[in-house]
Amino acid sequence: MLAGKVGDEAVLAGASRGDDLYAVGATCTHYGGPLVEGLLVDGTVRCPWHHACFDLKTGAALAAPRSPG
Repeated sequence: MLAGKVGDEAVLAGASRGDDLYAVGATCTHYGGPLVEGLLVDGTVRCPWHHACFDLKTGAALAAPRSPG
């Protein structure tokens, strides 16, 4: 995964499957965690702070953040 910009917007670019490349917002919608530091798993990216899960093709939230503990 790579962090970059499209115009003034910070984006995260990563390969979902095969040769396709996708770009979504670079920060978690929960507390703004840097998704580039998260995990890329089966076409999703997981926030490094609270483990919210986002679809790498659409940026849609697939799973809410988890509480610590």
